[in-house]
Amino acid sequence: MAAYTEVSEYEYITGDELEAYHIHDYDTVDATYTEAVVMAQVSQAEKWVNEYCGQSFTGTIPDGVEFATLEMARHDMEKIMIADGYLAELTRSLSDVIMICKAPLARNKVEIDYSASRSDFDLRLLEG
Repeated sequence: MAAYTEVSEYEYITGDELEAYHIHDYDTVDATYTEAVVMAQVSQAEKWVNEYCGQSFTGTIPDGVEFATLEMARHDMEKIMIADGYLAELTRSLSDVIMICKAPLARNKVEIDYSASRSDFDLRLLEG
């Protein structure tokens, strides 16, 4: 396995962790699977997790967030590997991956209450 020096946007997981989880050494599968390519998929997965949870995470990352990020990044790498002819099919569909990710993310999800600020955006009150 390659030792990754690049980091993803939010640094929830590393390329080494994704390779170990996916059981693939990406750069030996295809030389075009550089650190930048792998870490771009990790960053995409982190953005999905953040969007789903309604927040981004700093400091110590909860286990559920790490797991969901790994699962989503693996799915994204599998899509690339299928397009390049290295895999025949996805191990899980996107809907299955999302269902798998929802349970561990449930404790980290934030529900934003927009009703309290409704008057802040009432144009009739702002005109005045």
